[in-house]
Amino acid sequence: MSATEIAKRGEPVVGVVFFAGCTKDENGLCNATVTYQVFKPDGSRYGEEYISELWIGKAPPPYGKLQLSKDHIGVVIEPSDPNGVYTVRAFLRDKISQAEVELIRTFRVLPGE
Repeated sequence: MSATEIAKRGEPVVGVVFFAGCTKDENGLCNATVTYQVFKPDGSRYGEEYISELWIGKAPPPYGKLQLSKDHIGVVIEPSDPNGVYTVRAFLRDKISQAEVELIRTFRVLPGE
C-alpha cells in the first residue's frame, strides 16, 4: 500500500481504513462506522463530513486478520484550492462496544502541482 505525500490537482486522493476486529452483537454481527473529514491548510473544512460503513451487519474478520473498510473517501484538489498541507481524519466507532479510534493522515499540495 502506498501513501500519498504530494497530491496533484485534478487527480483523486483516496483514503481507506484497514482494521482488525469489531465487537459482535447478540447475532454475531458488527456495527461499526467511519466518519471522514478533510481539512484545508488553514484548518477549515474541505467539503462535507462523510459518515459511512466501516463494517455493519457482517461477522467480524477472523482474529488477527486485517480487513478493508467497506467504504472509502475520495477527494480531488481543484485549481483554485490553496497550497499547503491537507488533513484527512477518519473517526471510527464500534457502536456495540462504544470503542472509538481517530486516524489522521496528511498530504501536501504544492504550487503548480
